[in-house]
Amino acid sequence: RGFGMTFRIFVQIILYGNWIAMGVVEEKSSRVMEVILNAATPFQLMAGKVLGVGGVALVQYGAILGTGIVALLLQGQVATFVLGSGSVDLPQGLSVELLLAFGLYGILGFLLYAVLYAAAGSLVSRQEDVNQVVMPMTFVSVAGYMVAVYASTGLLDIRSGALTVLSQVPFVSPFMMLSRITAGEAQLWEVVLSVALLLVTIVVALWIAARRYQ
Repeated sequence: RGFGMTFRIFVQIILYGNWIAMGVVEEKSSRVMEVILNAATPFQLMAGKVLGVGGVALVQYGAILGTGIVALLLQGQVATFVLGSGSVDLPQGLSVELLLAFGLYGILGFLLYAVLYAAAGSLVSRQEDVNQVVMPMTFVSVAGYMVAVYASTGLLDIRSGALTVLSQVPFVSPFMMLSRITAGEAQLWEVVLSVALLLVTIVVALWIAARRYQ
């Protein structure tokens, strides 16, 4: 469960983050931005880019999340309608609370990286340079994803102090906290703290990205 959810967040960040960066560079190279700036502020342009591409990502994300919740709450009725039987085997330990945590960390993680990808895209003027400028975010997200996967599969001790601390670091907490929640190792206060740190970091990243975008 933790592996699948972590993988979905990772793919969402990498795929749609690159779309955002590519979109920013395309606007710059086509001089469209100079025209649009007469009617909107740089912050509005960046917010529109993030929310526009993010809307596509969140629709897909919401479909997965909604399907999971429906399957949990109405699994008997769904099984009867689809399979003709009154039961269906769902992953052990899957719960509405876990799916809601998946949704929360997926959205916050995407927003954090999305504004950074937008800022990174504003640093270059050619599509060929996008991969190079977004590489730092890619490395961080890959590292967080791999550590979370190793922890969820038992290759790393998920109870270790290092991973407990790492799960509070905003750039990797969307991956790490899901693994710890799935394993039953995360306390409520740890979840609340990690969400609060994510929100603060998003605000700071948004301020930095807006200035760089401008």
